[in-house]
Amino acid sequence: MLNRLHDAPGGRSWLCPALLALAVYAAVLAVRLGDLSRWDHPQLRVGDEYIMATHDAYAWLAGAHGVGTGAGSPLARLARAYADLTGRPAGEFAFFAPAVAASLVAVAVALWAWTLGGVEAGPAAGFLAALAPGFYFRTRLGFYDTDMVTLFLPLAQTWMVAHWLAPHLRSPGDLFAPRRDGDEPRPASLAWPLAAGLFLRLGGADWHTQLPDFSLLAAVLAAGLVLVLGRPRSRSRLLWGLAILVLAGFHGNAGLAAALGLALLSGAASRLTDRARSSLWPGLAALALVLVLAGLGRGVADRVAGKFAVYSKARVELAGSANRSAEPGADQPVRSVAGPPPVYPGITQSVMEAQNIPLDQALSQVLPWPWLTLAGLAGFGFVAAARPVALFLLPLGLLALLSPRLGVRLTMFGGPAAALGLFLPLVWGVRRLWSARPGRLPAALLAASGLAAVLAMPLLQDYAQEPPTPIMGRAHALALEALGEFSPPDSRVWTWWDWGYATQYYARRMSFADGARHGGELLFPQALVLTTSNPLLASQVIAYSARQGYAPWREWSRSSGAEVMDFLDRLGRERLIFAPREKQYLVTPWEALRLLYWISYYGTWDLGAGQGRHGYCRELGERFRVNDRQGLFQAPGEEPVPLATLDRLGPSGPERHEFGRAGAHLVLNEVTREALLLDDLAYQSLLVQLLVSGAGDQRFADTFRLVYEGFPLVRIYEVR
Repeated sequence: MLNRLHDAPGGRSWLCPALLALAVYAAVLAVRLGDLSRWDHPQLRVGDEYIMATHDAYAWLAGAHGVGTGAGSPLARLARAYADLTGRPAGEFAFFAPAVAASLVAVAVALWAWTLGGVEAGPAAGFLAALAPGFYFRTRLGFYDTDMVTLFLPLAQTWMVAHWLAPHLRSPGDLFAPRRDGDEPRPASLAWPLAAGLFLRLGGADWHTQLPDFSLLAAVLAAGLVLVLGRPRSRSRLLWGLAILVLAGFHGNAGLAAALGLALLSGAASRLTDRARSSLWPGLAALALVLVLAGLGRGVADRVAGKFAVYSKARVELAGSANRSAEPGADQPVRSVAGPPPVYPGITQSVMEAQNIPLDQALSQVLPWPWLTLAGLAGFGFVAAARPVALFLLPLGLLALLSPRLGVRLTMFGGPAAALGLFLPLVWGVRRLWSARPGRLPAALLAASGLAAVLAMPLLQDYAQEPPTPIMGRAHALALEALGEFSPPDSRVWTWWDWGYATQYYARRMSFADGARHGGELLFPQALVLTTSNPLLASQVIAYSARQGYAPWREWSRSSGAEVMDFLDRLGRERLIFAPREKQYLVTPWEALRLLYWISYYGTWDLGAGQGRHGYCRELGERFRVNDRQGLFQAPGEEPVPLATLDRLGPSGPERHEFGRAGAHLVLNEVTREALLLDDLAYQSLLVQLLVSGAGDQRFADTFRLVYEGFPLVRIYEVR
């Protein structure tokens, strides 16, 4: 049956690839939904919703309720539509959507295998690509973010173009071969590029700003393929088709109307003479014009260069002066003094997805093992030489290879090219070996699927052991819900930016910073509040920021960095700033203590010297010993460590032991069964002290009032 389906006229019957794509989609979805049983715990739910597994998910969920920068985005609209149609929480949709959407990558890869002449490789390549580690771990249940579509969309868009072009391109080996009668296929349909342009509009910048950039690059590559490898009588029509694609995809409603007009006129063009119909210049000129206009309109070159500069940093970089405001388009004051302006820290290397990683680690994220990735990429080179339309996948593979420099996130883009490079040569070889026997196509399908099963088995066993990864504890989420009930609507919440979106969702209140607003200008005052041991300084920085429209850097940019530091020193000694009109709240969750290494770095930043200090924060396993009487801590295989303090945080309240000497600080959370070993900088920080101290600690009486008690997991304070 497979032979008959595949060997339909032109080898382009839809039935076989559609069935295989459906089968591999179901298999990938089943693997992804296998995570669900591990989420079956009350601590992983808030009401009828699971806690999300990525911080950014809450940007879109908050946006579904009209809060924050995610409002109006496609993901916010989808979640809102689900809630309105079903009466169920938007978070329910967000939890399951990544499994459903990310599994579509398997479908796209299976269709690519068909177009590249190896439909039997589709299930194997699709299965491995859709479950590649770099992609899988960013699209598990609860990872409601753009990553669940930002691989599928470029795969699908370029596949539409490749499938349209493939019959009309010669292989490189045929370039110098004499042309034979019957070589030219029937004229290319312009419905395909029109449909690809419409799909580009639906899957464009509303999902991610970089997607149209990739599509423009694909259009340029397509033009190059047409000019170099296009069949002589097809090239003019193909160029007009690409112009239709770019018009429909990049030039708004007017461009779409023009694209429709060109497509409708294509019938009239078929009545022209062969010479007029085969002229390249009109179509090439039209394509070049619409490409240039699209590129200029999007500012592609500057944006790509800027993105590369940010993500290619080898260490924590300086964000620059306050004139680089985190609020685009904000009016900047004129500096009235001489001296170096304030210098703010950069954030790139503190964001896990942007961190530099070793090459072998990057390769093991593309496919499960570095050697397998290298084999797949080498095979992809062979595939691209034999089937030039495969070059559309080359930019995605290159992004993965650049991930050691540009960040681990980019490894998610390399799986399709590597998987196709692994399985297409295999099925071609099996076909050749089986050519004299019946059933060569089922044999190729069986060989590819069998190899995929062998390769995937250890990977799936590892995935089955992966625990759920909620971004916050249930107590933290419940505290934010409570904050939304007793706080005024215009109040502002100060919490570390990682939980800014979650705050906007659960409390329906704006946070000072979040995943879209965390530049150095915002990080500095926020981290200063959490890091300082001086409650007066923290409360006045919050009040001052509020009075400056939550953009204190605008006023600070009038002074030198040293002068701003002197001003902050005064705020720590004198009451200078009155409380703002709107209420200000400070959230201190247990989860944030694990980030003290970076929070303290930004919080001790010197705006004049341009440097900060990392606090020490070590998460401990369960195997260690503590001598409460002598104040000694000992980890397995290590020498005893003298303690300055020991804090036991239990259901009955805090219990502090002070040993009257210099040393480390041990914090034991008996509720979560976690422990942290801190140095003086981390331990004396306001973040730690507001969480571990007694509720009536007089150190904070004049500056912070406890308004929500969730000890030892979370506390919320109102700023006085």
